[in-house]
Parts: sequence; structure tokens; C-alpha cells
Amino acid sequence: LGLAEWFRAEGIENVRELDWWQAAPQEVLPGLEVTCLPVQHWSTRTVSDRNRTLWCSWAVRSPSTSFYFTGDSGYCPAFKEIGDKLGPFDVAAIPIGAFK
Repeated sequence: LGLAEWFRAEGIENVRELDWWQAAPQEVLPGLEVTCLPVQHWSTRTVSDRNRTLWCSWAVRSPSTSFYFTGDSGYCPAFKEIGDKLGPFDVAAIPIGAFK
């Protein structure tokens, strides 16, 4: 949430914002259910806009396959909740950060 205005200012008009646990209507992608899900992350673009946009992970499900993308997240209790509510998933994309 919080970026539709920016996209429209850039000339991108077909924008739909979703909050955590909201799914895009089926007419957007027929046959697929795309759900915005929680992650653990913070956001900022300037010194005065900390945490004004929503970061998320995504579940994409069809009648035969389910896919989960964690997005840019640290491990958090939301992963278990997502699995309990929408899992199991056939495929998951989970980035692993390496820090010294």
C-alpha cells in the first residue's frame, strides 16, 4: 500500500493496491488467486517517509499449483501463519541474505 499515486504519476494507470491477506479479484488474472501477505521489513525512500508503504510477500495459487514468494523479508512468525492458512505450497522462493 502507498505506491499507487507514485505509479500513476509515472504514467502507469492500471494499478491495484492490496493490503495483507487481500487477494486480487479473479478478473485481474483469470484462473489465478494472487494474495498479498505479511513480511518483516521496513521501507523508506527519503528522510521523511519511513514505513509509509507496505512491504509484502505473495501467494499465487491455481486449482492445480501453489507458489509462495517471501519477498525481501527477515524470518518472522508470519511465515508459519501463512503456511497454516494457505499452505502447503508446491514451490516457495525464499531469498537468503548473506551478511558479514
